[in-house]
Amino acid sequence: MDSLKQKKLRIIKIVGIALPVLLCIAVAGGLSFSILRGALHLDFSQEYRQVDGVEKIRFQDKRDHKIYARTFWGLRPVGKDESSQSNIQDVKKTDDKYILFCEKEYGVNGGYSTDEEYCYYKVVDIETGEQYTVYAGYRQWFDVYWE
Repeated sequence: MDSLKQKKLRIIKIVGIALPVLLCIAVAGGLSFSILRGALHLDFSQEYRQVDGVEKIRFQDKRDHKIYARTFWGLRPVGKDESSQSNIQDVKKTDDKYILFCEKEYGVNGGYSTDEEYCYYKVVDIETGEQYTVYAGYRQWFDVYWE
């Protein structure tokens, strides 16, 4: 009987240690993923794959002029351009099938400040009117264009 009691106490002790450790790991993992997602421009949506020629869309950072391309893992750097193509937002693809634009949603964190904006980079198919989100991110400001 005593050995059964000791086993129960040992299990309770293990669970008492394991649960807080797992909780800490989950919280730390969630925070680090959020930070990395913003810093590395990660976006795991797959809707962008519906657009023909999406690999030729470029996102230029307005501050440091780095140029990014959309990949499975989000935006990846493909170069830097000092001759800024600033404020290129509404751009038709060369075959006039798509329009590429940026749409902003304000007040995403419950406030109504212009500092709380979520950016959606979208493509509209001119023939069907369907919209596809190519990339989205909180306060991710880019100039977008077709290469």
